[in-house]
Amino acid sequence: VNFEGTLTTSTARANKTFTFKAPAKYVKILKKGSVEVVNLANNHTMDFGSQGFKDTKNTLKKNKISYCEGSTIAYKTVKGVKIAFVGFNALNGVTEQQVKNTIQTAKKKKAKIIIASFHWGIEKEYYPNTRQKTLGRCAISSGASLVLGHHPHRVQGIEKYKGRYIVYSLGNFSFGGHTNPDDK
Repeated sequence: VNFEGTLTTSTARANKTFTFKAPAKYVKILKKGSVEVVNLANNHTMDFGSQGFKDTKNTLKKNKISYCEGSTIAYKTVKGVKIAFVGFNALNGVTEQQVKNTIQTAKKKKAKIIIASFHWGIEKEYYPNTRQKTLGRCAISSGASLVLGHHPHRVQGIEKYKGRYIVYSLGNFSFGGHTNPDDK
């Protein structure tokens, strides 16, 4: 999943309209939901500064939930197949070269399946923009097996590119605190 928030007691709130945090015990929600890997490359990971980010990573580690973010790759082996999870925050200006390098690292570590998670696009837009398409296709061309996008809060299209899929935006699966979104 894309984990857009923090698990911390830090009070160093970022100066922005929306910030998200929860106590560390809320990690149980992820465990009960069978979440094994989270993407931390998004615009809310640093909502409570470096301490909030550190606390979040430590809580995830203690609970055996892997995470990916930038050059940090998460690996899982399922039925003998090594899977790599890579995550990028395109809102912070990730480059095509960074995407290529991270995917190449996963390939060198013998990952057979590489799932690339991108935080990108424009909120409330129903169609991917040129940057999303460029980065998604770059990831596939570099060896990603699947690209999953998020951030627009809307479901966007799916593209089959070189025999593999780019899901431009998954929309919101679970978005706490907002019981009546304008686009269900």
